[in-house]
Amino acid sequence: MHQSYLSEPSNLYQALEKERPRLVRLCTNWLGDSAAAEDVVQETLLEAWRKIEHLRDPQAFRGWLAGIARNMSRRQWQQQGRDLSLMQTTLPTADILAVVPSSFDFEVALDRADLARLLEQALALLPPETRTILVQKYIEDASHSAIADQLGISENVVAVRLHRGKLALQKVLANELQAETATFGLLTANDSWQETRIWCTACGQRRLMGRLNETEFALRCPDCNDEPGSFHAQSGRDYPFDAEFKTFRPAFKRFSVLMDDLFRTAIRQGFLPCGKCGRSLPLQRTIAHYAPPTVRAMRGMHVYCHHCRAGSYESLDGFALNLPEGRAFIQAHPRIRTLPPREIDHNGLPALVIAFASVAENATYDVILKRDTYETLTTVSSDD
Repeated sequence: MHQSYLSEPSNLYQALEKERPRLVRLCTNWLGDSAAAEDVVQETLLEAWRKIEHLRDPQAFRGWLAGIARNMSRRQWQQQGRDLSLMQTTLPTADILAVVPSSFDFEVALDRADLARLLEQALALLPPETRTILVQKYIEDASHSAIADQLGISENVVAVRLHRGKLALQKVLANELQAETATFGLLTANDSWQETRIWCTACGQRRLMGRLNETEFALRCPDCNDEPGSFHAQSGRDYPFDAEFKTFRPAFKRFSVLMDDLFRTAIRQGFLPCGKCGRSLPLQRTIAHYAPPTVRAMRGMHVYCHHCRAGSYESLDGFALNLPEGRAFIQAHPRIRTLPPREIDHNGLPALVIAFASVAENATYDVILKRDTYETLTTVSSDD
């Protein structure tokens, strides 16, 4: 599209009318009211007609137009006395398919309405900043330069954030929405599970299945983690470990060190900074609400940012094994099982015993925690 084309009134009118249906979908999604959206779109088209000379890059016409619509929607929202932070940010079903990562094969016979709902769920789980840049690029059709101008960043940074955003979306589809994604047969070869040489520390009877790629490290037991979304271990998108590995065992060791540092720091301080926005998140001594039901029934702890929807959780079993003493016990006894926790009094303090036993040898490992704070009081190994 050339500037000279849009400078002709008849051509501009046709271009604006062609964009009307898309703008109505966007504004309806933002405002939650189709009648109000029609009014906002009419104002948007009039504003665009008056200010077309301000459009520096004709190729950015659709993004520029959507930007006006968004500003008009925000103005309407504020005029109604409503909080802008509550303004709808999910994507219209008809447009959402454009944001799908290329690594997912959607060229299959699917019910597009069901698929769009799945992707809408996935995008809703992303941090607001990630969701915004994906919307600007793939829904509003904004150019890299237009996005860079609006966000005050370079085009190179825009490209990097878009790449990371698509990876984040892919990870959500492969993890938080794994069961739904698998139903559509969308997992590619890189997302397939393979048997590792690491034993499940819960049952001690099965080797863990693993998945390791550029976006994820995950382990699960075929028996203990048969519930959708249940993992023996999984690197989080909110607190990822900062190293690349080609095999599972060193990745698992690094993951254990990260989780040990993360939650011992949280217990000591009472909070952790959000991995996305840096807000202080109080340590909650329960498993996170988004964990599978059977996992939520376990003792554990978590942090969660309601602003970014970012967080991490860990069971007390995992916490005990991630301690240096726990890692040393597994190193000496690779095949162990988890025993039922016990409540005791330890030197006059109410305490919990998190216990493990070797499957192959006569060896045990106990961690005694304060019952109310989960501070480590002592560890006891039969190898001592």
